[in-house]
Amino acid sequence: MTVGRVHAARPWVLPLLVAAFIAMAVLAAVDALPWDRAITNAVIDARTPTRDDLARKASLLGSTKVVLAVSAALALLAMRRSPRLAVAIIIIAIARPLSEFALKELVGRDRPAGNQLVNGRGPSFPGGHPYAAAASWGLLPLVVPLYTRNRAIWWTSATIVWTIVLLVAASRVWLGVHWTTDVVASVILAIIGVAVIERLLGVEATLYAGRAEGGRTGGAPLPTPPNPAPIPPTTTGDALMTVHAQLDAAEAADRLAIRELFDAYAHCADRRDANGQKALFTIDTRFAVFMDGAGTEPTYVLDGREALTPVFADLNRYQVTTHFNGQSTVDINGDHATGESYTIAHHLFTEGDQRKIMTASLRYHDRFVKLDGAWYFEERDLILDWSETRPSAS
Repeated sequence: MTVGRVHAARPWVLPLLVAAFIAMAVLAAVDALPWDRAITNAVIDARTPTRDDLARKASLLGSTKVVLAVSAALALLAMRRSPRLAVAIIIIAIARPLSEFALKELVGRDRPAGNQLVNGRGPSFPGGHPYAAAASWGLLPLVVPLYTRNRAIWWTSATIVWTIVLLVAASRVWLGVHWTTDVVASVILAIIGVAVIERLLGVEATLYAGRAEGGRTGGAPLPTPPNPAPIPPTTTGDALMTVHAQLDAAEAADRLAIRELFDAYAHCADRRDANGQKALFTIDTRFAVFMDGAGTEPTYVLDGREALTPVFADLNRYQVTTHFNGQSTVDINGDHATGESYTIAHHLFTEGDQRKIMTASLRYHDRFVKLDGAWYFEERDLILDWSETRPSAS
């Protein structure tokens, strides 16, 4: 799951977070957050030596040495499978302290006075430790899908990570070095920052590309974003075959060209020719993936030919793929056409010490356009009808 996927499913979330952060910053700057003092006083009254010791240990998880080590480890792990994500992790690690210090100086909020169990330096808003924890530990769920498609493992990692972030945030209030609003705002800021970097570097497409051709293996999929209406099949009702009273040479040539377009897509996928595969699409193409089958919300949507680059390149994670194209139907109307085609895709990969094969039954709903005498995919909906993963003999 990425922040971008959450935003696609619920587009109001990020604007709401941005508005909430700005409101908190303004109120903090003018010292108009009376509930912070009440919460801090309640925390002080609840302190015990054991709880204080636990808070100190939790706070260490957001310290500079720890978060830099976590960021470095995640970047190294991501570099093997997704250099684009590794770059994003490095950028976040560098940008996080710079943005933190700038905001601290801009808002200029004083830390809680007295009753501090550890030293706190500089202004209070936003909280540095929870911001650092969210911007480092919080990236682990982006790296996990590069190594496993098991959804239980992903959800476990996400739960552990955000438990760490919340513990660090709570510990800073408990230790008396931050107000509650400071740490809440810092976590919100980290989420916004990760969303921006995801968008700029196209991380989402890189991470989830393998699921487009690879199928579901390991539990329920993540929430899916909304999308314009899917492309309808080319036949309706019981009309399973088009009757051609007369087929002229021009239409025959068009039908052959579109069939070759289907086959070229599969050929480029199996030969790992990402540039050749992209060239089959219009510049302003739209590519949608439906991992839950027809009639559901899309798993993700990509707009524009260049957005397809990481999707097609991500097939490199498999040792071998073989796409068998089956039946297809096409309805041509001048320089435009719609079509439906079927593909059985085989994906060979190694998980641990075991070689496995994943078979996916794929269905495509397409819109085509003829430009300068050549046919291109204008829109393509990829629908996963079913998939199976099993051990493969050597």
